[in-house]
Amino acid sequence: MALADRPTLSDVAREAGVSVMTVSNVVNGRASVGAELRERVLATIRRLGYRPQQHARGLRLSRSWVVGMLFVMHKPDILTLPWVGAMLSGMSNAFSESGYGLLVDTQSPETLDRSVLLKWRHADGIIAMLSGTPQERAKIWDRFAPGQPVVGIQETLAMRKYGDFASVGQDDHGAALEILQLLLRAGARRIRFIEPDYSWPNMAERSRAGRETMAATRGVEFSVLRCASDNYRAVEEQVRADLQLRGKPDAYMAGNEAIALATLEILQNQGLKVPDDVMVTSFNAFDVWNYVRRPVTTVHFPADAIGAKAAELMLERLAQGKFPQRKFVFAGELRVGDTTRLRVGKQ
Repeated sequence: MALADRPTLSDVAREAGVSVMTVSNVVNGRASVGAELRERVLATIRRLGYRPQQHARGLRLSRSWVVGMLFVMHKPDILTLPWVGAMLSGMSNAFSESGYGLLVDTQSPETLDRSVLLKWRHADGIIAMLSGTPQERAKIWDRFAPGQPVVGIQETLAMRKYGDFASVGQDDHGAALEILQLLLRAGARRIRFIEPDYSWPNMAERSRAGRETMAATRGVEFSVLRCASDNYRAVEEQVRADLQLRGKPDAYMAGNEAIALATLEILQNQGLKVPDDVMVTSFNAFDVWNYVRRPVTTVHFPADAIGAKAAELMLERLAQGKFPQRKFVFAGELRVGDTTRLRVGKQ
């Protein structure tokens, strides 16, 4: 579209039946416009495809109109994970609709000094997802610049000392408890959790649920198998070694679909039947769940909605000067496949 053909502030004002100043107040996030009027103006902006001149606005408001998404972990191919891709899609779409760009950066803890998001503060705010132990993550959070708004993804630490901070995540602890209770009702007593070597807080929350269940239920054994990765070869190495060393469990609780599907194949190759000999469960329930030959019992989390919510909180913070809420947690949805035996009511 040629510059002369692009809708202007005046075009939006005329179509919405308001003043140019009202449109300017909405575009610049000023609080003087009521909710109903603001939505009418925003709807007109979307319908006309109006985009403000970001360079001029940036100079006037000391903004870059860019938000950073920083991943800090020992996994250089983090962006290839389905959960991460869905989360970024929801986040990017939400920022795009509000005229913001998203700058994605991946670093390990050792290379964090290279991040332009922390070193040069190119972004108006940072959304970050960290791996590592609680102590390791706390040290990384301490390196974020004071005064720069931050939203943490899947962070389980108490972040009260970081004043300009909000978090968005999913209830992995509750989801794991739900799966564990289903397995117990189906007669499982020896349960093994297979997790990738990511050191993510969500995996730690699932392990915590397993330990709590073992402590609260007599005769239950819960242990963790950690794979070097979630690819087939790494999962095969761990599961084969586990079967040879300890024999078959009653259930494998896989950390994601890739691990679950690999486990199903490995068990079949070992001559074991699912769910008669061993039950298998998973987490996430992305599109692959609808196409596989064996629908795995799993918990679905709306990764795209998590990304969109993180963007929403950041946009509110940039517009109003404070976060509307400090913590938002999405619940999971249990989806029962044919990889578990259901014995309802039997504990």
